[in-house]
Parts: sequence; structure tokens; C-alpha cells
Amino acid sequence: MIDKYQQLLAYVVQHNITHVSFDIFDTLVFRHVHSPTELFTSISTISGHSDMALSASEFATLREQAERVARKKEHVKEDITLIQIYAELPFDNAYKIKLMEAELLTEKQCYVLNEKLIRVIDQLSKSGVTLCLISDMYLSSEQIRQTYLQNTILQNLPLYVSSEQGLTKFSGKLFSYVATELGLDYAQWLHVGDNIDTDVRSAQAAGLHAIHFHPIIDSWQIRDAEKRQFQVNSISSADRLLAALDCNAASKYEQTAYEIGAFVWGPILAAFSDWVVRTADKTACTHLICLMREAYVFAPLLNQHLKQIGREDLTVVYFYVSRKAAFFPSIDVNRIKWLEELMDTLMSYRGYTLENFIDDFGVSAELLDHFAPQFELKNIEGVFVQGEALYTRLFRDADKNRIHLIDKIQQQRSYLKQYFKQVCPVPYSKCAIVDFGNGGTIQHSLEKVFEQQGGANLLFYSTGRIYRFINDTVFHSFIPFGNDKFNVSETLARSPECIEALLLGEGGSTLEYKQENDNILPVIDIGVAENRALCEQFLAGMLAFVKRSVPIQSKTLSKNNAIGILARYIVMPTPIEASIFTQLLHQDNFGTKGEYPVISVEQCEQVKNLGLDQTFLNFLRNKEWERGNIHWPNGVLSLSDSTFLPKFLGLAVNDNLYYIQILIKKIQAAGWKRITVYGAGDFYLQMCPYFQQHQIDVDCLVDRRAEVSGQYELMGKPVVSLQSALTQGKTIFVVCSMAFRTEITNRINEQATSMGRGSIQLICA
Repeated sequence: MIDKYQQLLAYVVQHNITHVSFDIFDTLVFRHVHSPTELFTSISTISGHSDMALSASEFATLREQAERVARKKEHVKEDITLIQIYAELPFDNAYKIKLMEAELLTEKQCYVLNEKLIRVIDQLSKSGVTLCLISDMYLSSEQIRQTYLQNTILQNLPLYVSSEQGLTKFSGKLFSYVATELGLDYAQWLHVGDNIDTDVRSAQAAGLHAIHFHPIIDSWQIRDAEKRQFQVNSISSADRLLAALDCNAASKYEQTAYEIGAFVWGPILAAFSDWVVRTADKTACTHLICLMREAYVFAPLLNQHLKQIGREDLTVVYFYVSRKAAFFPSIDVNRIKWLEELMDTLMSYRGYTLENFIDDFGVSAELLDHFAPQFELKNIEGVFVQGEALYTRLFRDADKNRIHLIDKIQQQRSYLKQYFKQVCPVPYSKCAIVDFGNGGTIQHSLEKVFEQQGGANLLFYSTGRIYRFINDTVFHSFIPFGNDKFNVSETLARSPECIEALLLGEGGSTLEYKQENDNILPVIDIGVAENRALCEQFLAGMLAFVKRSVPIQSKTLSKNNAIGILARYIVMPTPIEASIFTQLLHQDNFGTKGEYPVISVEQCEQVKNLGLDQTFLNFLRNKEWERGNIHWPNGVLSLSDSTFLPKFLGLAVNDNLYYIQILIKKIQAAGWKRITVYGAGDFYLQMCPYFQQHQIDVDCLVDRRAEVSGQYELMGKPVVSLQSALTQGKTIFVVCSMAFRTEITNRINEQATSMGRGSIQLICA
């Protein structure tokens, strides 16, 4: 297995590449912000005018709008400069210059270079490959060199910027310009960049080789949803992206698991890790007891975190235990109805079968002649065997074996106490117990066994079930029940399968404890070997993020941001994220036999047959809808239709990509290969690579600005008035505008009618 960096080197050799060009931003240069526009909130402060009437957020909005206005004004060139942007601001020239300098200083203070890719560039240079840098950017080449590239091997490479040439990668013309300048042969030229449109589709359309140097997950869609719907801000995308790029997985699914660990769960669990350490300090705990099976992830996570912050006074302990292994030893056999309570508890667990009962209670297997071994006892009500209620029969069999059960319970309690002393040298009261969470059953059972409270019971999330132990057990929750703005604890409790399989590794649940010589050992159930590769990659990705983030970030990700990232993942997963759960099997931690797929073909068919809208409405009305059958409804919905959840949550209203896909499908269905486009704005610019990709030729553009300023060119295409287009005999129109599509449609039809053009064909999204 080789990573993206080694793949790049191999590609150069395999295809006899003699020249390689590199994109700059999010390929070589990464900013420690959630999105580039967040930089603008710092400019007014750095400029030395923090007392200006505008707030930081107001100035950021002003700066964004100034760029939009400048781009609309520019007709001749394909890109604009920073000077043109600041010319649109309502300040005097001296202050505009000060603000521009502040923007460059802000950029300089919050970027990091992709050092690993720079080492690849050095290797390529030494092997005789010629190199250059190409960027669609409003900064000049000198501004880019001075801000980011000083004292690196990049500073002397040829650098071509769209703002200086007035040509873009997006249109393909900047590639043509560079080819002419450097005398390049397209067949031996490779371009490397992060943007699928400008760096890959446009480059390939121009005849170049291209490598998409970006994670496989859609980081742009994820960050956009995090920001707009889940209020995530002021975090470093640099850490997330660079960690996600450092992957050497063997398959697409493994790569996805790695990137989910690095880009999504890495930030979440890094914040959780910091919270665990701070809470342990407050409660004077010296040992962090990580409960298996989640300790597969939590223990290495905490060890890495402690190492990076230089904490040698806290010790991380792997502790093999489960609900079942802690529950039986905690039973108080002195209670009058302990056996009835034990049976009732077990029969409430999903997946607890007749076969489990026979094994646990040591009773006769005769009942298997009448029922399947996998008959779930939660369905026992109203079931009879040989004229007797099945519950009555089971209780009678268990009661006959009461003495054996008491001996087993007492023995397991003794073994559990001895096992804890083997793995942890301090009293339970000095330990912080770290677990994924939900109802806190294990922690309460352990306190009953050890007859003392734990130093701190730390849950990643909790539900209202923890309060059934309110008289005995105290819990601390990173995501507390009923106290987060996106109801994450409730949603996660409904669909824990959306992550649990990746947290558990391939190991099985702890069933009980046994003695071998002088040692007590946990008895481990058969795990899920099929999950191994995906779990290993998820853990590797998460640790990659943790290793990157602590040295670079000046502050830890806030809990609110962590919750926002998690809420986006659970509520609006991308299809790629959801896809790996078609490959993962889930196994309960109570020792119940059998595994089940998190997302299956049957689940997807059920949702398809019911309808996506009805499925989601059913789920919104009742979170328990189809629980145990459709484990992660949002994951299934995302796989069924990638646009459904963004549209339902209102994120597709301003998302041109959604409407671009609709338009392309309509154009293909009509069989159109040559069209006239109405609308020469941002929507059209975003559509251009898709027109090229699907061999759809745009003969000309129509825009109202041509009626005022006359005909002009945009990306090599003439922009004319509607009257001119109709006079030229244009009859096949595609409307590239969402805001004014109705107005434009009416205008085309009305003017065509007035000019006697009756054969107009028109498509809009």
C-alpha cells in the first residue's frame, strides 16, 4: 500500500511525465480556518483600527460582497485582483491600503505548508522533472511568494496566477498560456490539485494528465453544511485536510474509513480526550480506565493526547468488561426476588435469545426442540410451550438451578475484583472510567461490585437512562442528555450503529472471567474479523489528526464545535461516509450471538418502496420508528439520494451543484449537444466544467448586461443580448439562473413570440 504522495511519484514514472504543475491553495498551502472567508473577521483588528464602527463580522461580510461586485464588473478578464476588490469598499485609499496589508498579514499568520508534498516536489526536481505553480487566485504572484513561499524550494518556481494573466484554470486558458510560455507537451504534463473542477476536469479537458490531490470524502460539502446548518466555526481545516491526505489504504472503503477518522471523528474525539483529562484532574483521578471494547479507540487516543501535552502523571488502562460481564457479578442474591429481576432485565435486551438464556442459566436445552435458538426473549409475552407460558417454564427451569446460579454470581464477583487489581494498582475511587456511553449500566454495576463509587464516570454521551441510578452513581457526560442544541444525545442513542462498529475493532465482547494459574483472565467472545481493516484505518486516521492538531493549534476544539461536527455527521452524512456501513457488521456487547449489517440492501429497498419523504417524516415524528430494523435512517437516505437530506434541511436552496446536476440530467434527457445559455454569472461559471465533461457545446451566452455595455466575451464565449441571439436564429436555451429563472423564462418566450420565433425550446432547473 502506498499513499497519495508515493502514488504521485509512481504516476510520473509510469506515464513518462516531464513537467508537473501544482495548485497552491489546499494543495500546498492550507489555512487554519474552517473556510477561507473566516480570515476576513481578523482583518479589521490587525489593521490597527479595531475601534472602527464596523464589527469584525460586518467587515467580513463587506469584504465578501466587495469581491462579488468586483467580479461582476470585470468582463474582459476572467479573474480580478486584490486591488480591484478593495476598490469597491467605502473607505479612503489610505485605509484601503492598510486593510489590504492587514489581509496579507492575516494570511501570513494562519497558514501551514504541506511539507510532505514539498519533499515530493524536491524529489521530482532532482530527478529532472520541470515544475511550476498555477493558481486561480486574486493575489498576485509576488504577494503569494512573499506571504507563503519564502525560504522554501517553492519560492523560485515559475508561478502563474489568474489575477495577473486574466485567464483561469477553470476556463482552461491559463493552462494554454502556461503551455505556450514554457513550451510544454500536454501529453507529458501532469497537473496536481484539490479542486475537482478546475484542477481535474478543466485540466483533462485541455489535454493534460491530472491527479485529484484531495480526500475522497467531500470536504467542501461537509464544511459547508457544518458552517451553515450546524454552526461550526473557528477551527482548522488545515489539520483535518492534511491528516486525511496522509492515507495509504488499500481500497476505497478503507480510505473512506481513514478519512472519517481524520476529518470527522478526529476533531470530535480530540475534544473529548481533552475533556476527559480536564475532568479527571478536577476529580483527582490518577488512572483513566478505558472500557473494552471502545478502549480499542479511546485508549490509544488518550495515550497520544497525554504524550503530546507532556502528562506522565495520568495512566491509561485497558479494562476488559461488558454489560454482561459486570451485570452478573453485581446481582444481589440476598434480595427476595433477585431471580425474577435478573430474568426481566435480560429479557428486555434486544438480541437476547433462548440460546443465550440456556447458556447463561445452565438449564436444559430441551426447549430448542420447540423454538429456534435465535428466538428473542423480548418477544416472550403470549408465547406458550406444551400448554404452559414460556416465561413460566423458563423461570421454573432457572429456579431449579438457583444454587448453581448463586455460586456462579459469587465466583464471577470474586474474579472481577481480582482482575481489576491485576490491571490497576489504585483503588476504584481514584479512577476515571471512560466509556462511549448511553445508559451507564456498566459503571453502576462496577460500583456495586467494588462497593465504592468510581472517581469519575466519564461518558462520551448520555441518555435519560443514567438517572435510574440517581441515588447511587454520578455521571459526567461530554454530550449530556437533553443539553445540546442539536439533540445529538437523543439521535446518537437512536442510531449508535452509525459509529459503534468503527470504535470497537474486531474484538468480541467480554463474556465472563476465568482463572488460569494465579491470573484472572477475561473470556472474550468471537469478534467480527470482517471489520478489522476498516477499524484499523479509522483508528489510524483519528490518530493522524490528533498528532497533527495539538502542536499546531493554539487552543483545543470547543465542545460546541465538536457537537456541531458530530450533528452534521449523524443528521446529514454524505453518501461516501454512509457507504462504508454497508461493509460493517455490528455486534451487541451483551454476548448475544450473531452480527448484523449496519446498512443492508433490504433496508435501502424498504426506504425506496416507502418513499424518501415518507421515511424521513416517519423518523422525524418518532425517533423510535423502525429501530432495530433500519439502524441509521439518515445513512440509508443519503445512499438512496445524495441530494435528499441537503434539500430537506434547506441547504440546497443556495447550492448550485444540486441544480447543476438537475440541469445536466434534463439536457441529456433532451439529447441536446449544442445550446445557448441565458445567464453569464456564477451559476454558469460553475456549470462550465460539467458542459465540457458531457460534451455539451455552448455556442453563445445571453445576459442583460450585453444590452447595456454591448457584446463582450466570457471564457471565450460571446455574450450577447436576447434580441441578438434570437436574430441569429438561436432556438435552444438553457437558463443558468435560479433566482430569476421564472422571469427569464417568461422574457425569452415573450420576446420570441413578439419576433415571430415560434420554435423555442427551453430548459431550466
